[in-house]
Amino acid sequence: MKNLKLLKIKIFKLISYVFLFIPISNNTILFDSFHGKLSDNPKYVEISLLKKMPNANIIWVAEKNNKAAFKGLKTVDYQSLRYFILLMHARVVVDNQLGGRLTSGGGKSAKLYSKIRKDQLCISSWHGTPLKRLGNDVKSDGRAFVYNSNLDVLSLGNKFTAEKMASAYEVNTKIKYYGTPRNDILFDKEVDTEALKKKLQLPDGYKFILFAPTFRADNERMSAAAQLEMLNLTRLTQTLEKSFGGKWGLIIRAHHIALSHINIDEIACESGVGIFNGNIGDDMAEYLVLSDILLTDYSSSMFDFALTKKPCFLFTPDRDEYENGYYFPLNTLPFPSGNSEEELLYQIGHFDQSKYESGVDKLLENIGNVEDGHACEHITDDIIDFIQTKKKSED
Repeated sequence: MKNLKLLKIKIFKLISYVFLFIPISNNTILFDSFHGKLSDNPKYVEISLLKKMPNANIIWVAEKNNKAAFKGLKTVDYQSLRYFILLMHARVVVDNQLGGRLTSGGGKSAKLYSKIRKDQLCISSWHGTPLKRLGNDVKSDGRAFVYNSNLDVLSLGNKFTAEKMASAYEVNTKIKYYGTPRNDILFDKEVDTEALKKKLQLPDGYKFILFAPTFRADNERMSAAAQLEMLNLTRLTQTLEKSFGGKWGLIIRAHHIALSHINIDEIACESGVGIFNGNIGDDMAEYLVLSDILLTDYSSSMFDFALTKKPCFLFTPDRDEYENGYYFPLNTLPFPSGNSEEELLYQIGHFDQSKYESGVDKLLENIGNVEDGHACEHITDDIIDFIQTKKKSED
């Protein structure tokens, strides 16, 4: 595996030098979300871009086992030879992972692997405000992360994330506080929620609590399936009904590996609760729009959801042992949390919306939040301006 990676690096090195002498395709834009998903910030930038530039030649990076999600779209397999060629051939590269130039280890090979032409625009974002420590900020992690400054612009939604990108990955590229493209939908008062429900196969007549825990590759004891077993879902929905009114359904969104251990139909039958699959499609933002409450443990989605001022609760049975550590002490966050089912139900039963909103406002102020629902618009304008002028914005 290591030899194959080194071979790909050498191939890309050769290609990158050859393509320095071949004209760039002015109308070609390469989109990459998590190296193969149709989701997150790039998805929303593409939607915005096509409204203003419908003839753009857009190509998506796709995982081989995820091609169905890209039906009707042009794709390229991640890390294929054509993928490396397009990195050099596209006029603009848009992604959500610091330009895709992040590599563990070091040395010249890592730098050459990330080569981007000067007459290209590489504009990126990051996939959320971090709670858990990342990269070089993880003290127990012996790896050194290398970031290369080929990235032109990094769009972020708050100053706290910018600080952590600098410390965790040594990011020193130009930052524009445009916001987080995927969060624009959270500000959109005209979202067709009925169409979204139909798309995500969610019925009418429910209020929804979205259960979205983080994935633990090395700790099955705290997986999504294990956490669900710790909760009496009948009691949970009864408490929600008493505190917030209405009929409640539970949307379960989990990593695909964790989801394989969850039998939604069986859980629904045993609990008598409306249980729904939260993994229809790759777009978490759509579920945040439709959910009335978010229940997670350490997912950065809590910061996105805070923008809506809708209640977010944390279920953290392994709070004291979670190995990566946090940037924020959990008790300083405005999200009511419980280490056990009883504590969680107590927090739900005694929720104070006014106190919660005050705490959320303080959090957003402390992290230097700039989200206003116009991130896609700003990024799209930059892309179009660059394609037309071949000049990179200096502001």
